[in-house]
Amino acid sequence: MTTPLSSKEKLALALEELTNPNVPNRLIRRVRRGEYSEVESEIASPKQELFLELTELGQTTFAQRIASGEFDDTAAEIKEWLKTNEGFRVLRATFPAVTRDKWKDILK
Repeated sequence: MTTPLSSKEKLALALEELTNPNVPNRLIRRVRRGEYSEVESEIASPKQELFLELTELGQTTFAQRIASGEFDDTAAEIKEWLKTNEGFRVLRATFPAVTRDKWKDILK
């Protein structure tokens, strides 16, 4: 059984398929590192940032795929991230009264 591709890997592969010199390899590497992931990125609005970068590169059709949500993180990816220490810190900051044990119950 093969592991399904992550949203960021699907996005990176789709960008590679463009075979367009206007899409630099550094952008694809940033995608693979999670810099445009809703849960992994430190950018406040990572998909909007990627949309703007692709538009500036002349990739408006592909940018529309980003805007439509085609490469958004899945619910399963978000749920897994929320189980990490970083995810818990974000949850704790947002909902300070909820304990780690309670979050474990919620995220089952």
